[in-house]
Amino acid sequence: MRLLGAVRLSSLTDESTSPVRQREQIEGWGKLHRHTLAAITEDLDVSGAVSPFERPELGPWLTDPAKIALWDALIISKFDRLGRSQRDYLDLIEWTEANGKALVSVAESLDFSTPTDLPPVARTPPVWGQTLGS
Repeated sequence: MRLLGAVRLSSLTDESTSPVRQREQIEGWGKLHRHTLAAITEDLDVSGAVSPFERPELGPWLTDPAKIALWDALIISKFDRLGRSQRDYLDLIEWTEANGKALVSVAESLDFSTPTDLPPVARTPPVWGQTLGS
């Protein structure tokens, strides 16, 4: 499987989710599972409130048909690197399903590339303290 890694950091001073650590986790998971890394995007100093589709580095990989064709699964080191809005999360899940893509989060051991009996609505993100539609 061809992986598209997504690194995001709101502030370059945030030690706990450093870009280097995020890259290491993404690369390590890919190597462990014998997948190919197509690319890793790095959106640094980008708030989690910004939709994945609107991020300077990740956005084109979700909107440009030529780039979309180059990968099979979007991988993040930790779920909160994807964003803060449940609406953005649900939009991305719907988009991945409609486009034959998968989503993987290393820290939470979420891998939507594997078969599951859960309907899409059961794929709820970790609690963010926001209501659906936020």
